[in-house]
Amino acid sequence: PKLLGKIILITGATSPLGTTTLLHLCTLSPAEIYFTSRSPTAARALIARAAVLAPLVVLTHIHLDLTSLLNVKKAITTHFRNTRLHLLICCASTNAKDTLSANSLTKDGYERNMGVNYLSHALIIKLLLPTLLRTAESRPTADVRVVMVTSPAFRRASGVQFAKARRITAEHAGSYAESRFAEVVYNSALAVRYEKILAVTVLTG
Repeated sequence: PKLLGKIILITGATSPLGTTTLLHLCTLSPAEIYFTSRSPTAARALIARAAVLAPLVVLTHIHLDLTSLLNVKKAITTHFRNTRLHLLICCASTNAKDTLSANSLTKDGYERNMGVNYLSHALIIKLLLPTLLRTAESRPTADVRVVMVTSPAFRRASGVQFAKARRITAEHAGSYAESRFAEVVYNSALAVRYEKILAVTVLTG
């Protein structure tokens, strides 16, 4: 369906999946797409590609470091200045095969997978929730959505051990699965608590 006049925000938009998603959404005539990435160079290249497909769509890059909750809060509160938000797509993540994530912590001292995949996105949603709700309540046909893009790897986790969230672990596959499990549970709870927002989880692969 056309997204005429809609306001969208996508995290991790310069990843392969994020780029494909953004470019497709551009063809559906939204008013503006905010997107996050760590690389200004990649962001400029993406804006140039999008301009060819949809020159009338406004693209706004938000430089974001998901390994820092302070940076996430500052970036979103400073650079997302719209009073409406119809679609939030949480697409950014660590790489399931990236061994760096198995042996490092975020700048806040959290295990990297949990910090990037779950905690940062939970904070983004919390910060944008008032805008999402206000948009949803503005009219019956507002159609406001939160899309959490996750991995089938979440099925390998039996739960989330938050007590270990501040420890470096060599069990990358396990911590990655737990972070993805946390995403699924969080978005499911969001759907139950806020009926005016359609919160859905999409599995890649």
